[in-house]
Amino acid sequence: MTSLGLATPEGQGYEEIRKIKKEEGIYKKVVLQDGVLVGAIWIGTKKGISEIARAVNAKIKVNQWINTLLDDSFDFSVL
Repeated sequence: MTSLGLATPEGQGYEEIRKIKKEEGIYKKVVLQDGVLVGAIWIGTKKGISEIARAVNAKIKVNQWINTLLDDSFDFSVL
């Protein structure tokens, strides 16, 4: 399990997006604030975690990738 940044925010103004693959034991969640990546939780996979960590630390705006960010085929190098 990897937890980054503000992974379990309290209060309003945050958006959480999740992808769960029970059969594979994979859970991914990103936390956004005004479209900016501020936190994440990754369980069962390490794919993309270093890029997500950099994006959380740099507070990257990810609006343009919001629909594909948690997909297995997402190209994390764009972050």
